[in-house]
Amino acid sequence: MLTSWVLAGTLLYAAPQGTTHDYTLKATFDGFLPILGGNTGVVETNMVVRVDGLTNGSETLKAASEITAFDIAFNGAKLPLGLESVQEFFPRTTIEFSPAGRISKTNAPDLTLPVRLPGLDAKRFPDITYVPIEFDAKTAEVAQEWTFERTFDGAPMVYRCRLESLTATHAVVSVNIAQELNYLENEALEVVKEEKDAYSRVKAKLTGSGQVIFEREAGAVARVVMTNDSASQVTNIKTGETIERKLKTTFVVDRKGAKLPEAGVIQAKVREVSIWDRVRSSAATAPALASVWWQKIKPNLAMNAQEAWQRTFRWALELWQRVGPGA
Repeated sequence: MLTSWVLAGTLLYAAPQGTTHDYTLKATFDGFLPILGGNTGVVETNMVVRVDGLTNGSETLKAASEITAFDIAFNGAKLPLGLESVQEFFPRTTIEFSPAGRISKTNAPDLTLPVRLPGLDAKRFPDITYVPIEFDAKTAEVAQEWTFERTFDGAPMVYRCRLESLTATHAVVSVNIAQELNYLENEALEVVKEEKDAYSRVKAKLTGSGQVIFEREAGAVARVVMTNDSASQVTNIKTGETIERKLKTTFVVDRKGAKLPEAGVIQAKVREVSIWDRVRSSAATAPALASVWWQKIKPNLAMNAQEAWQRTFRWALELWQRVGPGA
């Protein structure tokens, strides 16, 4: 039977003592990674997070979470980083939070991760797993929008939410996030606090979007899907030279045994990609691409006109195949 607060049209978390939920989290980092001296590639992590409800006759909810399984791979090759190593930075953590999802207290230690990855904070692990958003305290209505902030890595992250779907059993919320970070790192790409220890200044901008599916009777999240894009301007302190790093991060969280809406996950409409979209998407690599094409076309200048035009036409056709319709 649905509880009265479900029938009242509110969205509230629950964490009664004695309940346990297991969440699977798959996190994929694609782009520049501050590991092994700095590499461009793909890191895939898979883990299981166990959450124990500890609330006992109080309006303030209480829960504890811990990672119970973990593996990590870089460019498809598994890395020798075991569960104990991860638990050192993400130990069992107890939090207190309101039924609407505002976290008021945590016993997570003040640990700094060896490297900085956007959207990942040792003290904010519950925020990306079982309490991913705060709900509006008002009665829930479809198309309702609200904002809130949480602090990640010492800087505010702004959440903009919209209630896309609401039934007696589920709520589907679209989420957009934005954050700006400024920090120092040494030559080994480790975060440092003092400029005397720093090699570079980093200014990072993070934007992301996704969806949260909330199972109302359970008072728990059923699924979270978030895709975040980070662009960092890295400036060498001595030379002033600036380079850009980019990283795409995807988080997929599923609660084991959760029931999803009968209609399935609401998917954003996919817009048809035009030739101009393809050209724009290639803008970041345009200088390098132009150099390559110039090297190909330049020898044509020493040929007779007919041969030059024939070869140039073939290069142009090849370029069209790369960015044109059907590419």
